[in-house]
Amino acid sequence: MSKEKKNLALGAVAVVVLAAAAFMLFQSRSTAELPSQFVADAVCLACGSEVQANRELTDRPPWKCPGCGERAVCPWMYCYDCQRRFVPAPIKHEGEPPTMPAIAACPQCGGTSTGSYVAEDPDQVVQGDLPLPKWP
Repeated sequence: MSKEKKNLALGAVAVVVLAAAAFMLFQSRSTAELPSQFVADAVCLACGSEVQANRELTDRPPWKCPGCGERAVCPWMYCYDCQRRFVPAPIKHEGEPPTMPAIAACPQCGGTSTGSYVAEDPDQVVQGDLPLPKWP
């Protein structure tokens, strides 16, 4: 076999080996499980207790308070415009427990650049907390 054919055959083998390695690498990444739980910095609207709530991704607030037992624990939100922590007012439903709004505007400035408050986030510099809404 000529030197040129040998190099061509070795190059083809190297391409196949690299392709197989890349497939195995990406295949193993795609089967990784996503976390099913998260920790939320929250506050009980019934008793005012600050809570770090370990929750399932499918759990919707308000959650049960470990202190008073009321289902009134809601996650803190953060406004990137006025740099305040707040809890949006719960939505009351006839004959059902209150729920939290899906999109929360800041009650202080009306801004919609809001998100979940995360104490460890260096971009969330808190300038103060807004008053908590009344619990129904």
